[in-house]
Amino acid sequence: MPATANARRRELRLIQTATGAPTPTGWAEHSEYGLCRTITGHAWRRPTGLRLVKGNVTITLTCYNCPTTRTDIVAYQSGLVDARRYDYPKGYCLRLGRGVARPARAELRAAWLHLMLGGRQR
Repeated sequence: MPATANARRRELRLIQTATGAPTPTGWAEHSEYGLCRTITGHAWRRPTGLRLVKGNVTITLTCYNCPTTRTDIVAYQSGLVDARRYDYPKGYCLRLGRGVARPARAELRAAWLHLMLGGRQR
């Protein structure tokens, strides 16, 4: 494993201690995951095609910044979204144990910023 990846992993452990917020393991190697999760939200590309099946249109979107995809099933007649599914890359999501509260977005954002700035204090 490259020295840079090891350094980022060590920083990630420090971030967890410093901010108290757990961060997904993939953020150390794929900073764009934290960007989408905490700062910008996903930036969806225009769909390349639409599929009409049994009165529903399937629309699949892919994020510009990370490999996340979103698939919407939209009723053709009404335009209402009947179903929505997200497919996230490995390391994007938090794996929280049973009964563990999800950190606030601000906590995740602070952890991501510390990761990007190498844990520097202001």
